[in-house]
Amino acid sequence: MRILLLLPLLLLQGCFGFTRSDQADEAVIGSMAQQRAPIEIRRDETLETDREKVRAQYSALLNKSAAANRQLTVEASRRVADFELEQRQEQLFAEDQEEVVDQAALEPAIRQYEQLLSSNPGYKNNDRILYQLARAYGNAGETEQAHQVLGRLVQTYPQSDHFLEAQFRRAEYLFLRRAYAEAAEAYRSISAVGIDTQFYHRVLYKLGWSQYKQQRFDDGLDTFIRLLDSLLVESEKAGQDSDKELLSDTLRITSMSFSVQGGQQEIADYFAVNGHRPYEYMIYQSLAEQFQTQGRIRDAAQTYLAFVLLDPTHPQAPRLQIKEIEVYNEAGFIRQAWDSKKAFIDRYRNDGENWQQLESDNRDLVNRHLHSALLELANEAHANVQQLQKSKKRQAKLQHYLDEAAHWYRTFIRLFPQDEQAGRVNFMLAELLFERQKFNQAIVEYERAAYGYPAHEKSAEAGYALLLTYAKLGQQIASDEALAWQKQSIASALRFAETFPKDSRRAGVMVNAAEQLFALAEYRQAAEVAQQVIQQQAPAVTGVLLLSAWKITAHTSFERQQFAQAEQGYNQVLQRLPSNSRERKDFVERLAASIYKQGEQERQANRHKSAAAHFLRVAIQVPTASIRATADYDAAVSLIAINAWPAAVKVLEMFERNHPSFKLQSEVRKNLALGYLNTEQPLKAAGVFSQIATTDGSPETQREAGWQAAELYQKSGATKASISAYKTYLKSFPKPIVQALEGREQLAALYQQQGALAERDYWLRQIIKSDRQAGASRSDRTRYLAAKASYTLSEPLFSAYEAVELRIPLKKSLKKKRQRMEAAIEAYSNLAEYQVAEFTTLATFRMAKIYQHLGQSLIESDRPKGLNEEELEQYEMLLEEQAYPFEEKAIEIYQANTERTTMGIYDEWVKKSFAELATLNPVRYAKQERAVEVVNVLH
Repeated sequence: MRILLLLPLLLLQGCFGFTRSDQADEAVIGSMAQQRAPIEIRRDETLETDREKVRAQYSALLNKSAAANRQLTVEASRRVADFELEQRQEQLFAEDQEEVVDQAALEPAIRQYEQLLSSNPGYKNNDRILYQLARAYGNAGETEQAHQVLGRLVQTYPQSDHFLEAQFRRAEYLFLRRAYAEAAEAYRSISAVGIDTQFYHRVLYKLGWSQYKQQRFDDGLDTFIRLLDSLLVESEKAGQDSDKELLSDTLRITSMSFSVQGGQQEIADYFAVNGHRPYEYMIYQSLAEQFQTQGRIRDAAQTYLAFVLLDPTHPQAPRLQIKEIEVYNEAGFIRQAWDSKKAFIDRYRNDGENWQQLESDNRDLVNRHLHSALLELANEAHANVQQLQKSKKRQAKLQHYLDEAAHWYRTFIRLFPQDEQAGRVNFMLAELLFERQKFNQAIVEYERAAYGYPAHEKSAEAGYALLLTYAKLGQQIASDEALAWQKQSIASALRFAETFPKDSRRAGVMVNAAEQLFALAEYRQAAEVAQQVIQQQAPAVTGVLLLSAWKITAHTSFERQQFAQAEQGYNQVLQRLPSNSRERKDFVERLAASIYKQGEQERQANRHKSAAAHFLRVAIQVPTASIRATADYDAAVSLIAINAWPAAVKVLEMFERNHPSFKLQSEVRKNLALGYLNTEQPLKAAGVFSQIATTDGSPETQREAGWQAAELYQKSGATKASISAYKTYLKSFPKPIVQALEGREQLAALYQQQGALAERDYWLRQIIKSDRQAGASRSDRTRYLAAKASYTLSEPLFSAYEAVELRIPLKKSLKKKRQRMEAAIEAYSNLAEYQVAEFTTLATFRMAKIYQHLGQSLIESDRPKGLNEEELEQYEMLLEEQAYPFEEKAIEIYQANTERTTMGIYDEWVKKSFAELATLNPVRYAKQERAVEVVNVLH
């Protein structure tokens, strides 16, 4: 049977509560006594089971050896006393009595132990006797005597095998009597022995408490940490299980000790100085639980957080922060809970460094809490947005929640891109960005929500919202960026149509895309999209959308120069447009243009007959179109191109009647005049040219038409009309000078035909005057025309000179002839100044002829009557003398004319000059003429 230590070994239980009384502490500590097994005391190896027999043997031994062997006698006496003590103890347990035995029953053993000690002070086993004596006093309820005996034992025999147990019993005794200093000293002496003692953990626990009771908190903490090191670190290394209840009590008193010195900061400071422990988190957790029990919610939460801040990657750190959140939630501290969730997300987001250092189990835990926290935060912020949107006030607060919700949505998407809710969350983010008018960002998120995830409940909604956002952005962006955004919008619309073929908005989206493609001149693609709308079966397209699709089809066909298809499309549009629609007029014009353009295409291919047919079809199918007049005109032009003049004239005459104020009327008149010419109707042509000369907007055209009208009248023999036309031309177009001089020459010629020489001479003089005043515009042609006019005016002077005969009295007739001679000479001199070879040689010849004629006239003049022969001879000699200089002058001038052969001039008047010289000077000039190479220069 085991020998039990009867002195109650009250194991200490830690107590948390910073105002606990000593009695309360002791109650908590003492409560552990019933839960723990009593300390097992080592049995003496020599004790046998049959105690009575052994006792009798030892008694006999005492009688025989009392004098023979003193040491043997003492040992036998001790053994007898031990048997007595054991017997009384077993009787106590057998009778189920209280631990304290009646003192009288133990008196023999006590007396015997005391007698042995007093009579044998130097006995080597006195420590054993003292130990047993203390047991006896303890069992007899004499705790004070037991304590004193144990004191003697530890004081006298510090090396005794019973030292540790004796000291422990002393310490327990002192602790119960609140002698904490002495108890601490006793506990310390035991702990100094080391962990090998069976009392080590309990000794450290009670030592710490003893120090705590003395308010020696630093010493107490050192002791509790030693205990925790042993329980959690050293035991784990040894593969041993820790005493869970002792561990729990120790953690509570440790955290309480830190609390009274400053709380979580004191914990951090302590381990920073004394080295960190793997169980630090337990102390924080224990302290937080104490705070929570006492209703100190913020302190509890902050304690959890303190450890997290100290070592966020510790395996327990995420759990402690989760507990922080739970503390706030359970206490109804909603705002603080939100803030803690935000901090948790920032600290343990799964794309951060902290998360990377977590173990797989922790990662799973963190991800679950991240997921729920993000959704809760985003939903809460979004709910606040919706609530604040109803009020026009508190806009700053609204903006705050918009930003916050967007942040949490983005974080969720980033951290859980493959989550089944990611698409919906992405859509909500896009909605928030749209509300904040951040359209560029909203576009990115709508697109991702629509097409970046497996199909979800908001896919189509996101795709459609994306299109609305593009439209919104288009109203704000700079013009240099608008094109790129518009193209992206179109691509998005087509993607929507392809991705969501059953969506009721598909047709509208495609029509809008087609319209934008058309605006960008992407006609082929616009036509393809519009045709898809027209051909869509389910849901069927009707009404306005179908009408729009046909409009785009017609417009794109027109722009792609597929005018036959355009004509078909515009007919479809007109069939569907209400009769009172304001658009009808525009589409009528478009239809006409499509027909007209077919004519243009035929004309460009030189199929003019077909072109004319298309042009004339405009008047038949769309008679009210504004392009009808142009089409009629172009029909005539195409007919003219193939020389179908009779048909062309008929169309042009009709055009003149139907479109008198049309802008192409002048061109019509030109072509009509040409038509009249080609159908041999010159007078009608001239009449049209006369109209053009006074009505056409172009001065150049008017000038040409006026001239042509005058020429046609002239060629047709309508002299008066021609004269009138030339005069009108000269009045309206005095320039260019050359053309004006030509007109004056024609007028001179027309008047000469009529015998109206005065009118002729007027226009000849106008020619000379205009040439003289032409300045820089004077040219060879103007000089020629002026020379020709001068010649015409000079010839009558020569004839008038020749017509004067010298009669008696000679002086009178000679004067007259000389006057006419001077006038003619002056006229021919002026003519020669034009330096027009044709007229220069003529003028030179005429001047020589005038001198020659005067001399000849003098010789041939009448003789005065009544002269005798001598007088007559003298008179004739005098006439010869008078005539000779004129003849010489004539020869000189003729010679000057003939010398022009050296300049290559050998015209009629040069030849005649040679002939006259041969008559006047036969010796020199009446010879065979040598061939002379001449150049007849015409001016």
